[in-house]
Amino acid sequence: MTEESFEQGESFDNIAVPTAVRRPSERRFHGDVFVDDYEWLRDKNAAETKRFVDEENRYCESRMAPLAGLQRTLFDEFRSHVQETDMSVPTRMDDYWYFTRTQEGKQYAVQCRLPIAGPDDWTPPAVSASDAPGSMPGEEIVFDANREAEGHEFFRVGGMDLTKDGRWLLYGVDTDGDERYDYRIRDLATGRELDERFDGISGACFTPDGRYVFYTELDDAWRPWRIRRHRVGSGTPADEDAIVFTEDDEHFWAGVGMSFDERSVVIGTGSKTTTEVLMLPVADPEGDFSVFIPRQEGVEYDVSFACFEGGDGGNDARDGNDLRDEGERAGAGASVNAGAGAGGARGGDGAVAGAISGSATGVTATAAEHSDDIPVAIVYHNATNPNFEIDVIDLRDHQPPFRLGEGVRVVAGSPYGCEEGDRCEPGASARPISTPVNDPVNPAILQGCTGLAIEGIAMHRHYVAMSYRADGLPRLAVMPKSVAREDFLAGRPWEFRELVPPELAPAQSPLSETAEAAEAEEAVAPGEGVEPGGVTATREADGHEAARSAAPDSPDGMCADESCQILPAQLEATVGRLYSIGNGGNPSYDAPRLRYSFSSFTRPAELHELDVATDADTLLKVANVLGGFDARDYREARAWVTARDGERIPVSLVWRKGAVLRDMPMFILGYGAYEISSDPGFSVARLSLLDRGVLYALPHVRGGGEMGRAWYEQGRRLNKKNTFADFVDVTAALQNCGLADAGRTVANGGSAGGLLMGAIANMAPDRYAGIEADVPFVDALTTILDPSLPLTITEWDEWGDPLHDAEVYRYMKTYSPYENAPAPRTVEEADVSDGGVPECAECSECPNGEDRVADGEPSYRWPDGRVTHAFPKIFVTTSMNDTRVMVVEPLKWIARLQAAGVDAVIRIEGEAGHGGTSGRYRQWEQISYENAWCLATMGITE
Repeated sequence: MTEESFEQGESFDNIAVPTAVRRPSERRFHGDVFVDDYEWLRDKNAAETKRFVDEENRYCESRMAPLAGLQRTLFDEFRSHVQETDMSVPTRMDDYWYFTRTQEGKQYAVQCRLPIAGPDDWTPPAVSASDAPGSMPGEEIVFDANREAEGHEFFRVGGMDLTKDGRWLLYGVDTDGDERYDYRIRDLATGRELDERFDGISGACFTPDGRYVFYTELDDAWRPWRIRRHRVGSGTPADEDAIVFTEDDEHFWAGVGMSFDERSVVIGTGSKTTTEVLMLPVADPEGDFSVFIPRQEGVEYDVSFACFEGGDGGNDARDGNDLRDEGERAGAGASVNAGAGAGGARGGDGAVAGAISGSATGVTATAAEHSDDIPVAIVYHNATNPNFEIDVIDLRDHQPPFRLGEGVRVVAGSPYGCEEGDRCEPGASARPISTPVNDPVNPAILQGCTGLAIEGIAMHRHYVAMSYRADGLPRLAVMPKSVAREDFLAGRPWEFRELVPPELAPAQSPLSETAEAAEAEEAVAPGEGVEPGGVTATREADGHEAARSAAPDSPDGMCADESCQILPAQLEATVGRLYSIGNGGNPSYDAPRLRYSFSSFTRPAELHELDVATDADTLLKVANVLGGFDARDYREARAWVTARDGERIPVSLVWRKGAVLRDMPMFILGYGAYEISSDPGFSVARLSLLDRGVLYALPHVRGGGEMGRAWYEQGRRLNKKNTFADFVDVTAALQNCGLADAGRTVANGGSAGGLLMGAIANMAPDRYAGIEADVPFVDALTTILDPSLPLTITEWDEWGDPLHDAEVYRYMKTYSPYENAPAPRTVEEADVSDGGVPECAECSECPNGEDRVADGEPSYRWPDGRVTHAFPKIFVTTSMNDTRVMVVEPLKWIARLQAAGVDAVIRIEGEAGHGGTSGRYRQWEQISYENAWCLATMGITE
């Protein structure tokens, strides 16, 4: 059907829906033909595409106009909770304390610094948050993004780096949203900028002395692929700078940075499954890079060098910063972390591939400075364990070339359920992910963990910190460096202890009101607990009571006993605290204390400093949430739902104390891709939902990394549909047990999570009143078939290669949202919708189906011939300059949905990127705009 013979004539709220021209084109692969009516929208610069975008934006504004009051209310509520004039805790790097200031009314932060008092100054200076930037004695403004952003609607800093003496600043900015950054060099002593320019690149770093810049170029597909070296002051144009590395494999992304001890320039290159590290001594910046261990297909590794000091701790002189690859100064000491793999996923996570957190230094530069020092190499890899292991190599008796698996194994993850698990233990791949791990080599605290994944280790002068995942949550373990040395020499398991953040004082406990909890429990309807499709939400025999917890009756509000008891009995609730924790802000090797941060869904982020030797824990800062916020007013819990294939899916639940836990409006969020975990975290915007009686649900579906590598593997490639089924099954369980009302359930996901949203809309349209899909990857198959598009080839490791593999093509076609959305309506169907509705093939399974028919709402014809009456309202956000999910995907999807009669709107930003708009006030407005739609769809308009 073409535009000449079809007039849509559709309207919602008496507002005419834009009509997209239908121009059928054929996509032919593997003997299959798909007719695409809207592929012409791919040319975003064409006049007709621009006209369609303008029409859609006007339509969206018209539809959203009645919610202007609610939007303003939500924005005002958001702002009322925020300490707008604030500052971060100063962090020492080299000879300065660096910190960030924000000011009321200003969109962006201001980077500032103060000089240290002396070499032994490790106590952050007292700085008034209310003072203006640069007003303290000795305070310097390093970078004022507000001034730099003047004249730009969009502004984002891509990275910053400083020379070791603190004089020269290398910084990159993006003013379009396309993630190509323009780098400049500034003299902080005078404010003068040098003539050197590095435009449209991915990232850059200084050598410590500032004499050289190494930077990463992007190819036409936005892949970071080539590293160049520039000598500062040489006058050499960028296109004549020396090429020091080229990554020819299009599956791989490359990045460059400095090692933690600043003795080496490090290149990391990797795909989503394979990594490689190259090194160059800083002392020879014009030399050749050497490979630490050659890449091996399917093997990821990272490496760093450190030292077990003898005697009084020695003097290793490692007082430099962490890696300087993308200006991220959140790293740990001589640390090894996952991260050398390909970044830039469609989820918007990991800005650059090959980001090496504290990575390798030159082997020849690691000689011990004292006779009783023990120089070591720390290697993090998955060559022998799919959930990674950490090996420590004694460099006194090991020489290059090194091999993976060499040295003393300190810790290893769980092999259970992983595709390559049998490499560790025969039969491990076939065992459940929830099988407890008991490895005699592992530290005692890891015995019995489930879903154990090792994420990194950081070795500083005075302590060692290890990051890992267990039982679906992030964990952090610490030990004194002296004890680690003793354990290493004795060949015994290291005596790590888990770092558990302080609880709220009992008087602040959000779970101390037992009478109110009892009232809430009595108000819960028991529900059915069983989905007709085989989904159950029942308490299993083991009750998952072995889950790790700080105390059985934690007063912290993080899934303590009472919180779980007030949930419907059909849900298997985990007993224990629920939080995220991680080490960060530790850029100096010599810092005597560890900084760590944690938060939960109900508890704002806190930054602590821990003396590992004495256990003295100092609270440095807690996010100040204004507007009468009290953690006691909110509750959170983790429950487990048994999915259709028998796997147990964790789901985090958050609600306001006193809410009646029955038939609640529900906001359910999902992602589930790239092994990215959706961990507990506080959100100011969420408070406005919770305060209106909304249940917040976060299913930790397969495809993410919550339960380790196996969790990821079971939700990617030819297992991808598990991600969608998990989300639908959790939704159904929460509705069937009486917690949530299907007629007031709104789902939300972005990027790869937007693909999830499109898939569940097609799979279970009756389960959702509305769906918000942000920058959604909804035309996945078309994109992955075109290797010329940004990210496509690197994405084959995630989704499969449908271009060369017919099985992958057929599989992706069964779930790609665009192909499987309701079909555009014919003239006859449009006429029927005005006077009646054709018989629905699944009326018996459509909740409220009779009401929908009685109201004259449209029916939906599916590609497989089905006709149903249920389809959720759709709200889409996208950006014209998004390079991760190109704007054509949501444009095509919205055009098809509207042509099918779906109530769908889209907001298209002109100057923004994959992450949306820039500037905090604009972002708050955007969030309020989106949340207004979500609440209205739930029937909440005030």
